Amino acid sequence: MESQTWLIIVGVMFIFLLIIIAAFALMNRRATGGPKSAPESQQWVAEARIEPGEHESSLVSEEIEELVRAKLAVYPDLAQAKLDLGSAADGSLEIWVDQTRYHSAEEIPDPRLRQAVQAAVREWNDRKES
Repeated sequence: MESQTWLIIVGVMFIFLLIIIAAFALMNRRATGGPKSAPESQQWVAEARIEPGEHESSLVSEEIEELVRAKLAVYPDLAQAKLDLGSAADGSLEIWVDQTRYHSAEEIPDPRLRQAVQAAVREWNDRKES
């Protein structure tokens, strides 16, 4: 009878030890195993700058704005254009050029600026899909 009691006690202790190890492993996994940011997405966040005086915007709008600015760098006369991409109440993209709001790139009168915005949106979508 004593050997059976001893085996039961050892068995219960073994099961208890396994439960503790499993709980520790689970807690450690939750602490370190969350979703990891891809290096590319970290670069997007680093490039997205919200400047003082800009319209309310999402991170996506800011990321696209930085892509547009990079594309406009080849045009010295557009490098200083007052450009701001924001987010409308419905979540759509708003494009502000010299205090004029456009709801789509097609509305922008300057063809270089229009093409830069369109190319930046395409590039952002391509990055997102890959």
